[in-house]
Amino acid sequence: MSTKNRKIRPTKRYGECFKRARVKDFEEGTFSVKQMVQLYGVSYQTIYNWIAKYSSMAKKNAVIVEVPNSQTAKLAELQRQLAEQQALLGRMAIQLDHKTRMLAIYEEEMPEFKKKAASTLRSADSSSKKKSQ
Repeated sequence: MSTKNRKIRPTKRYGECFKRARVKDFEEGTFSVKQMVQLYGVSYQTIYNWIAKYSSMAKKNAVIVEVPNSQTAKLAELQRQLAEQQALLGRMAIQLDHKTRMLAIYEEEMPEFKKKAASTLRSADSSSKKKSQ
């Protein structure tokens, strides 16, 4: 085999503090193994080795199970929902502003429109009072 086609990966060494912090992140559910692989560029096996070595669960012979709906996934979903709600609220505020401006223009240009709107509101109020009595 020729060495021209192969890329030699540099050896990475991580400190014990870094390893313990990543294991703690995993145990608390902050990140899954897959997310840590993507974030830090570490292989799956390396992270599982760290978990076996530094985890408090591994010492108790506990079985490590990754929950697919981890806290980060829930947080991402809630952030997505919040963004949707904020966008909806913004659109509704713009629509309300537009309609109130249009109403003000109609009232200025057509005084009879203002009278009709007021009489319609009064008749609707009186009919609702009759129903409640």
